[in-house]
Amino acid sequence: MNFTKYLPVYLFLVGLLVACNIYTLIPLYPVLSDQFSNEQSAIAIGSSLFTLSYGVGLLVFGSLVTRFAHKHIILFGMLSAFITSIFVGFSSSLEELYITRTLQGFSLGSFAPVAFSLCYAWFSGKILPIMITALNTSFLIAGIVGQLWSSYISLSLSWPYVYLSFALVYFLLFVFGIPSIPLIRPSLKIKQPSFIEIGTKIPLLFCYIIVFTLLASIVGYYDALQRSFTGPPSELFLIRFIGLIGIIPSLFNHIFIERIGLYKTFCVGLLFGCSGFTTVYFTTSVLSFYLSSIAIVAAISILIPTIILLIGSIEVKHRTRAISLYSFILLMGASFSPVLNNWLPFSHSMLLYTCSFLVNFLLLWRISLSRSRSKEKKNGISQPISHISS
Repeated sequence: MNFTKYLPVYLFLVGLLVACNIYTLIPLYPVLSDQFSNEQSAIAIGSSLFTLSYGVGLLVFGSLVTRFAHKHIILFGMLSAFITSIFVGFSSSLEELYITRTLQGFSLGSFAPVAFSLCYAWFSGKILPIMITALNTSFLIAGIVGQLWSSYISLSLSWPYVYLSFALVYFLLFVFGIPSIPLIRPSLKIKQPSFIEIGTKIPLLFCYIIVFTLLASIVGYYDALQRSFTGPPSELFLIRFIGLIGIIPSLFNHIFIERIGLYKTFCVGLLFGCSGFTTVYFTTSVLSFYLSSIAIVAAISILIPTIILLIGSIEVKHRTRAISLYSFILLMGASFSPVLNNWLPFSHSMLLYTCSFLVNFLLLWRISLSRSRSKEKKNGISQPISHISS
């Protein structure tokens, strides 16, 4: 039986369940703060260490795609995640939690860049942007599902079972991945440029500056909300759950891109983000949190798959390496925002994220300008740019 036909479903599920662990610690701040007799800011360091090591894993495993098959890297990552998640569940001190979450983050970093590379290698035509969107949608849904999963299991059982349940899931994904992932032999002849060479190219440099703000904003939003929200836990749970409505635009992202182009689609995402952050900057009613949660999730659901397609279209020859660097920078932003929230009150954090999205409009214009000039040079044409287009 040909199990590779289930690859799209498998990649979606792995993407969802891998990215969930970026967010699982956020609802556990109060619980672990009491257990380890530390402030919530100290517990939040565990999230930053996870995302930092996750980012390092993205670079390391993304570099190995040219040497090892996608299948072998993903299966190794799932088996490692199974073991390290058990370690997290049995952490008995804050120091052990730091170490085990760091190990868990590194092992889970094996999936994202390898999965994107596998998509470009295995899928083509109209199915490719759909798969990229689906994979990114799974990462985005994880931002809500990871928190809901963690909240529910910690309240129903206790916090260690959050990570023990993930360990079981990762083992099952390892087993199901054996027949589902196609074996594609790597090409050893392609000389890969350094990450610095890729990251300093114009307009990729501007893309990566934008990337840094994306996951930072949504992680920062929910992290700040967890710290400052004074209502009952059930209301906080509902705010996160309602945010899932924001996933809906991502289901039509490929249609938006086909109809209005990459740049205009990206502008729509930035507008959603600005509206979400400014809503809770001016008022902090429960209704405003509901609306902002939906708007911010909608923004990221549009922006992340769009920026990946943009990076992939700019750096075609070394696309896997460019996307690995994208994944690393994305996670660096996510690790930065909880630390930033230690120093800023909620309203100031929201203002900062709004300003970063406004700057992204300028960066997007600069990317469009740079690419248009590059096309003119290639075609031997010299004409002014009248508008942003795809």
